[in-house]
Amino acid sequence: RVLYWLGCGLSFWSYAVRDMLRLRILAISNCLLIIPYYFWGFDSVAWEPIWMAGVIAVINIVNSVILIQERKPPTLTEEQQELHDEVFPRMPRRAMLKVLARADRHTGQPNHVLLEEGSHNNQLYLIFRGGVAIYVNGTKVTDLEDGRFLGEMAFVTHKATSSARAVLSRETIYFSWAFDMLTKLEDDEPETYNEFFAALSADLA
Repeated sequence: RVLYWLGCGLSFWSYAVRDMLRLRILAISNCLLIIPYYFWGFDSVAWEPIWMAGVIAVINIVNSVILIQERKPPTLTEEQQELHDEVFPRMPRRAMLKVLARADRHTGQPNHVLLEEGSHNNQLYLIFRGGVAIYVNGTKVTDLEDGRFLGEMAFVTHKATSSARAVLSRETIYFSWAFDMLTKLEDDEPETYNEFFAALSADLA
């Protein structure tokens, strides 16, 4: 009976737990404690509650393993780790991978034009390794280096016209996101989108 009441106590405790993993661990512990009670606590073994408790325990064990796997930080490649360290340091790794999964990765050669001043733009760019020269009215105004975004003003202001000419100054690895892809990310994964937008806002600031 001691095991039975301990199991009941864990069951009551679980009502106060908000974390799903802890809740499942308490449910597993409850089942493992009450099974001996139904096995030895009666003149004959009460198989039905034992089987029921066993099934519940197995379901919770399987789901606990899934939750633990989901909470483990994913392993990043060298390139992904560099992006996380330099561009998305405050973003959880899993969220960053969701954002990168919606991007296209490019390798551009010197003098390749990413944006023409006054032209239509529906892409957000991130320079990973390389450099981009920015021209306004034919005059060079700045150089963008590793970890900088390009086209972010068009995305933030919903203005599709590029305000400057952007030309690769050397061989450059960069990522691009279509604006509609980011809008879909906002709809599908609002929390992930907000974390990405925070990194974008930091670059704007």
